[in-house]
Amino acid sequence: MDNIEKYIPYIINIILAIPGIIALVIKSRKDKADISSELIQDALNLKNDMKSDKEYSDKRFDSLSLELDTIRKSLLESQNQITTLKKNIKKLESRVSYLRKGIDVLVSQIEGLGEVPAWKPDLHREEEEE
Repeated sequence: MDNIEKYIPYIINIILAIPGIIALVIKSRKDKADISSELIQDALNLKNDMKSDKEYSDKRFDSLSLELDTIRKSLLESQNQITTLKKNIKKLESRVSYLRKGIDVLVSQIEGLGEVPAWKPDLHREEEEE
């Protein structure tokens, strides 16, 4: 019986500790459940934020696509206008060259008759204007 009496305080302590151990296990499980719940809620919030960001990005992409189409059309029109203007410039340059030759012929004709032309083109003036 002496042997059993030595162990009685230990047995009593173990019996008294059981409710505390059970409470710790329950609290630990509750904490894990709370953490899991928070993680799930954070993941859901993140998913919703990402969905909102995607919707915004999709709308912005559509808007930018329309703007890009408008810019492309405008660029094409500008390129067509430039091509037309270049053709017109070449026509005008050709016309100016033709008129200069005609003026030179007329000036030479007047000088050939022994007269002084009332006007002669000033080639230096034309270069300054360019």
